[in-house]
Order: sequence, then C-alpha cells, then structure tokens
Amino acid sequence: MKDKKLLFDRKCHVLYSKPCKKEIRAKIALHYPAAEREAVWEKVQRQYADFLSDWRTDLGGKRNFHNGVGGTYDCIAIMYFYDVCRDVVTFREMEEIEENLILPAFRKLRFVDINKPFWKKLMYRAFTTAKKRCDAWHDYEMAVAPYENGKPIYYEFTACPAAEFAKQFGFTDIMPALCNVDYASIYDAIGFPKEYHLHTLRHFFVSTLLHSGIDKQTVAELAGHADTGFLERTYCHPEMARKRDAATSMLTSIHPGGGMLFPLQTAVGK
Repeated sequence: MKDKKLLFDRKCHVLYSKPCKKEIRAKIALHYPAAEREAVWEKVQRQYADFLSDWRTDLGGKRNFHNGVGGTYDCIAIMYFYDVCRDVVTFREMEEIEENLILPAFRKLRFVDINKPFWKKLMYRAFTTAKKRCDAWHDYEMAVAPYENGKPIYYEFTACPAAEFAKQFGFTDIMPALCNVDYASIYDAIGFPKEYHLHTLRHFFVSTLLHSGIDKQTVAELAGHADTGFLERTYCHPEMARKRDAATSMLTSIHPGGGMLFPLQTAVGK
C-alpha cells in the first residue's frame, strides 16, 4: 500500500520517516519469502494508521522536531512492526533499527570535544534550547542541571511519549530496544567493538538466571517483560543448545564408535 493512502489526520500526526520504512522493510525481508513481504508490510502500515486515530493529537506534527527520523513516530512504527512480526524478529534486530536511524547524526559530531570549554558551553546551550522546545510541546519532560565549570553537563528525560505509548498499548517489554541507542552512541564514539553492546550484558544476565534454575516468570519480571513469551523466543535457545549437547554426550558415552545404536533393519524385522 502506498503511504499516501493511509488514513489518519496529517494535521496533527506525521508518517514514519523514509529511513524508518527502509529499516523495517529490510528486517521483514530477513524473515519472510518475497511473496509475503508486501502483505506483512501492509499489515504494519494499517496498524500504524489505526493506532493514530486513538492517540493524543497535541504532539505538533511536522512542527515538532521530536517527530523526525528516529523520533516519537518512528518508535511507534517500530513497535507495530514488532507487534506484527514478534514471532520471528529478535530483540537485537529491534535495537539495530533504532541505531541505524539515530547513530548517523551522532557520527557527524565526532569532531566535538566536550572536554574543551568552548564545545562544552555550546553543547550546554543546545541542551537548554532542546528543553525549551520540550516545554513548548509537553511531550518529553527534560531537566538540565545548571552549568558549572569543572563539572560534567547533566540532563535527563523524565517523561517520553514513546514510553507512554508502550505502557498504554502493551509494548513495555521492547522499550529497552529503543532506548539502548543512547549506550550504542557512547560505544560508537569510543570505538567499542560492535559485538559487545548492552544487550550482550542483558542476554548474559537472563541466560545465567535461566541456567541456574530460576523460573521463567520471575526472570521475565526481572528483565522487564510483560510475560514469558518474549523471553522464551529471545533467550531460551541456549537451553535447547545445552540439551542437544547433553544428548550428544550421552550418545557418545553409550556408543563411542558413533552411528546408530542398532541396525534399523533389525528393528523392523527385515
């Protein structure tokens, strides 16, 4: 379906960005045969448009800088992609979508050295300007600590419309995939290997608890998942690998030479 045919109020809402659409469709292509991809994408489109009819109308549309690439509406599109494809998409793939939308802008600022007074003051001004825009739209609640020489710049967000949406529509279990881009930007800036990301630590934490015998419901609650479904799809595969290894070890100890334990023809009387 063409984007222009989606029915929603474009005076107060915006369409997902073109980069976001490209990222989502690329992930769909990883998991579905070519003949099914367009239907899957159209389902994401329709759910996105349907949601907007029940969503707040005060986010400013195109006038609000938070509604651009990687912003509020892109996050919502990503959540509905997850809703449609939750049986096949992984947590890491969700992280990658948001990273690919946000990190290019961060990389353009690599020349900035915030440890130098000039850049530090300039960045502080950028943050205070961003806060004023947040206050104007009342979407993200932002606090910026007073500027002090010799101390780091500090700011925080205490409210987020994407998180508000996730709570209202049951997507809190994947919110970390959208928020972890903050850590990814730090890793990217310092040249940390891509193989090591925040989800690596999270995966270790969850897998260790499961292997220690902690029940899935408790682990899901500790990991912030609404139920065990996402946990089972994302983290339980190491358990299956361990079971296969155990079965292989047992077979080797019983039958060191390998092959079948007994001839199949003998078993069926031939």
